Amino acid sequence: QWPHYEGIWSYGATLNQTILVVRNPRWAIPSFHNILSEINYGQDVGEVSQHLNDLFTKRAPVGDWIKWRDLKFETEIDLWAWHIDY
Repeated sequence: QWPHYEGIWSYGATLNQTILVVRNPRWAIPSFHNILSEINYGQDVGEVSQHLNDLFTKRAPVGDWIKWRDLKFETEIDLWAWHIDY
């Protein structure tokens, strides 16, 4: 998951090349929100691990998406740009 700001590089020197497949943020950011909703917006491994079987099973309610979008959209776009610029 690296260079995502919450990720780590755990491969050491064993990988020196990569292919980065980039989804359109128009589709990727709402999909990311669906994942956050499915893990109940968990912030640590303990919280998230309780919801792993829920991943990719449903969509977040539209009202939740609108609230999250209005609160986090600028930050998520900045993180998207940071990731691409990396």
